[in-house]
Amino acid sequence: MKTFLLNAISWLSAGKERKVGIGDSLRELYSMLNQAKIPCELTNFKEGLGIYCCMAYDAKEMESIHEFVSEGGGLLIGVLALPDGNFSLHPWFIQ
Repeated sequence: MKTFLLNAISWLSAGKERKVGIGDSLRELYSMLNQAKIPCELTNFKEGLGIYCCMAYDAKEMESIHEFVSEGGGLLIGVLALPDGNFSLHPWFIQ
C-alpha cells in the first residue's frame, strides 16, 4: 500500500513539489509522507495546497474542492469498495 500511495502522490504532483494537505483522519498517511520527505501538513482543506488527501468532504467544502481540482489541484480520497458494489469510508483504510 505504501508504494501505491507514494506513487499516487507523485502522479498528482505532476513532477512539481506541491504542498500536501492531509485530513485529520489520515494521520498514518501524514507520517508516511513526512518520512518520505514530502512537504505535508495535517489540515482541513484550505488555500495554498497543491494536493488534498481526505476520507470524504462535506457539502460546505464541495464547491471549493471542485474549483481546486478544476484549476489543477490534486485530490486523493480514501474510499474502500465492498464486494457488493457499495462504497464505505473507513478511518483504518490507510494503515
